Amino acid sequence: MMKPLFTKWYAKYILLLACILILLVVPLLRPTDAGLIGSESYLNLRLAENPSLQDDLSFGGRFAAYEWGTPLVLSIAPNIMISLLPLLLGIATFILLWLIIKKLYNNQRTEKLAMLLFLLSPSFLYLFSFGNSLFIPTFLCVLTFFVFIQKKWSWLSIPLVFLLPFFNIVLLAGLIICMFFYVYFQNKSKKKLFLVLLLVGLIVSLTYYGFILFNTGMPNNFAVEESNWMSFFQYILYDFGSGFGIGIFLLVLTIIGMGAKWDKKYTNLFMFFSVFALIVFSFFRTEVLIILNMFFCVIGAWGIESFLDKRKSSTFITYTLIIVLCGLIFSGISQLDNLVESGPNQAMVDAMDYLETREQGVVLSDYSNGVYINYAGHKNVIDENYLFVGDAEERFEDVTSVYYYRDLDSVEEIFEKYDIKYVLIDEQMEDEIWEYDSQGLLFILQYTRDFIKLYDKNGVEVWIKEEL
Repeated sequence: MMKPLFTKWYAKYILLLACILILLVVPLLRPTDAGLIGSESYLNLRLAENPSLQDDLSFGGRFAAYEWGTPLVLSIAPNIMISLLPLLLGIATFILLWLIIKKLYNNQRTEKLAMLLFLLSPSFLYLFSFGNSLFIPTFLCVLTFFVFIQKKWSWLSIPLVFLLPFFNIVLLAGLIICMFFYVYFQNKSKKKLFLVLLLVGLIVSLTYYGFILFNTGMPNNFAVEESNWMSFFQYILYDFGSGFGIGIFLLVLTIIGMGAKWDKKYTNLFMFFSVFALIVFSFFRTEVLIILNMFFCVIGAWGIESFLDKRKSSTFITYTLIIVLCGLIFSGISQLDNLVESGPNQAMVDAMDYLETREQGVVLSDYSNGVYINYAGHKNVIDENYLFVGDAEERFEDVTSVYYYRDLDSVEEIFEKYDIKYVLIDEQMEDEIWEYDSQGLLFILQYTRDFIKLYDKNGVEVWIKEEL
């Protein structure tokens, strides 16, 4: 019954309503006192509340080498925009992508199946359920491509490409790749406009990031977490641990869809070449998976159509289709559940509230807590945003070392080096860093007179170093 259902006139209204309801799930189910979702939200909100070229809190104070587009947009009304804008732009992105697919393929069943897959994709649910750093540039990329393929409004893509480097240069590069293959394989009349967009994107990107490099030096090339042979799959596949990667069941449908259309590959060169290029690009930067996911939704729709066309000839195909669709739904529900339950947990929110009442000082903690410490109004030693920090590697090595020191003189040397006043330890740190509760820094904190415990609630402790 799926085939006629997706050609009904009311199907598009059902999908649009489903889009709105799905995007409301996380805001409605997340406890009101649980705070924002993830460190990106807190970073964007803090930068939006106080835009400045100097960040006095991150890494003890440094040049604010961030992609400033999202914080500047949110700065219009930070607390309102960070809650409302993801929903509005999620709906707008859904509609624009639908219009793009409609213009390129003009097939009701394909476009509606593709949008259903897009709705259920972990990438879409991640992007537009909270105030992360990718939801605005994703919307701008879709909007740019939409106006680029129009006859009358295509010039509007120029100011949009001008803005994109301030939001995310990786998504801009992915967009340029898609535009190149569109011009080469589908519409050569857009060649001049594409060259203008390429030039604008290059000039603005080089100017913006040249300014950052002038003030910070070259970016770091070290990784905080160790890589292994599974790392790539963990980065690109949602079901293996990626936050906004490709769902494994969508990948299965994509492979089936490419096989189904392979005989007509010469009429789908834009699609196939774009997908291949984006897959290669994703080896280097995972943000491009956001654009790749949109292509996979279209090709995955071809895979479902292939199942639908053959299901009458085989009961096995019908059951396989049901299993795959159930897997897609499960991946979507799993993403929503992860977002509702995601950090910071209540214990960290309470600790942030407590830190706000204390005199400002440098707080030593795990790098994953750095943004939360900043939001509470204190300086951190390290955090997740270390790309343009000159001494980031040295700081990570010092912090890692001090966790295991049992010699007070060695601990005080590091504390004096970074002027550390507070220590924040949570349950995750205790589980991942120390093997027992009197190892290294834990021993120094508990069994010397140089530190006083100020706060101990729900597994989060805050210590202060006594002034000599």
